[in-house]
Amino acid sequence: MTSFYKKFVFSVGIFFIFVCLGCQTAPKIQLEEQDRSLADLRKAILSVMGEPRHVSENQREYYSQYFSRVAIDKFDPSTAKERQFARITILGDRRPYIIDVAVFVEKRVGQQYQTSGLDKSSALQIRKDIKNKLVQGQDGMNVIDDFRAF
Repeated sequence: MTSFYKKFVFSVGIFFIFVCLGCQTAPKIQLEEQDRSLADLRKAILSVMGEPRHVSENQREYYSQYFSRVAIDKFDPSTAKERQFARITILGDRRPYIIDVAVFVEKRVGQQYQTSGLDKSSALQIRKDIKNKLVQGQDGMNVIDDFRAF
């Protein structure tokens, strides 16, 4: 084998290792085993999130408005040095569903924003708020409310 070929194989191997290490996923913040209807889950998510910035076509993925890590009265997401947004996804094709929560942190670089990481503590708080809304919703529910016969 030639020296060039050995160096090429070695560099491809190192590149592959770095790609694999770089693609590790962050720990997931999820609400598991949600045996509620999709309508109830959507209602709880929207009550916690407020008006979403974007909703997917199948209404399973919600993107929140931009918000600040700390409470600021006059937060302007277009001029802030750092901003966050939440992505809440309803996973599963039937009951029980899983609600996945991720909060992304974006930092301003020049005139654009780049994602710099995830905020686990904010995601945990949003998960807790959704769970509380779902529990509150069960108090006034009737078993028949979940079924639509006609």
